[in-house]
Amino acid sequence: MAGPDKERRLQIARQDEEFAREILNSGDKSRYRWAITTAFYSAIQIGRALASLYGVTVRQHGHFEGWFLSATGRTDLYKHYRHMKDASEAARYDCGVYEHGDVARLIQHRLVPWRDEVMKLIEEREAELQERPIP
Repeated sequence: MAGPDKERRLQIARQDEEFAREILNSGDKSRYRWAITTAFYSAIQIGRALASLYGVTVRQHGHFEGWFLSATGRTDLYKHYRHMKDASEAARYDCGVYEHGDVARLIQHRLVPWRDEVMKLIEEREAELQERPIP
């Protein structure tokens, strides 16, 4: 059964995605790097919500990435996560300069597919957990 960790992480993920969109819609180009970073933070929380349903506590990106690929085999989804991670690091450490379209594409073509597909994995895992007989 899903615990509060999963619910709290999904709540934070929704808030982070909303904040990324608010930054994007503000039109303030100087803050676009934070929209990219916040979109990645949303992806992290969604991924960690899934991990929590397996009893896995993730503390580092590398641990999550290895666990995710091993547990799901979803290299198609991992590509979205990795793209957001790399973009976030570039935004934070390489002083990347971004346009509205760059951020909008990252949200629409990376975060949204990640979110939607990982939410399906969460639903599948919850169904598995409900089907298990209680010892």
